[in-house]
Order: sequence, then C-alpha cells, then structure tokens
Amino acid sequence: MDDLTNLDFNDKKTMATAAAIFFGFVGAHKFVMGYKREGAIMALVSLAAIVTHLAAIAALVGVVGFIEAFIYFGMDRKKFDDTYLRHQRPWF
Repeated sequence: MDDLTNLDFNDKKTMATAAAIFFGFVGAHKFVMGYKREGAIMALVSLAAIVTHLAAIAALVGVVGFIEAFIYFGMDRKKFDDTYLRHQRPWF
C-alpha cells in the first residue's frame, strides 16, 4: 500500500507514456504534454483513416504513438523535461 501512495499521477512523463501506449493512435500523449496542434493532427489523421476504411494509415499513427511511448519510457526524467517540456520538441 505504501508504494501506491508514492505514485505521482500529475507527472507528465508517466501520464504521457501511459497515454501513448493506450491512446497513442489519437494523439492523447501530445495533449498531455501540451502539444495541441500535434495531438489534433494525429487524432484527425486517425479518425479520417478509420472513416475512409484505410486501417493501415490509422495503424501507422498508432505505431508512431507506441514508438513515442518507448522513447518516453527510456528517457530519464530530467532529459524528458528538458527535451519535451522546456524545449518544446513535439515529434520523436
């Protein structure tokens, strides 16, 4: 139980990684980090691909989200903060 009390659910790295794993195909991780334009691009491309039955494109956007999840997970917290939050690097 003590381990659960030490979790910081406001941590952007943890939230962005989880969002990229589960909802990366609609750019949820971009919205978590404050990249509204990039998140909207990913969401619109995925939704347009699904509506037009181009599943391969929607899957490709999902793969991008999944790759970004691994990138975020592998980075230490300071590098993540510097790269994505301070210097505003929206893609990979």
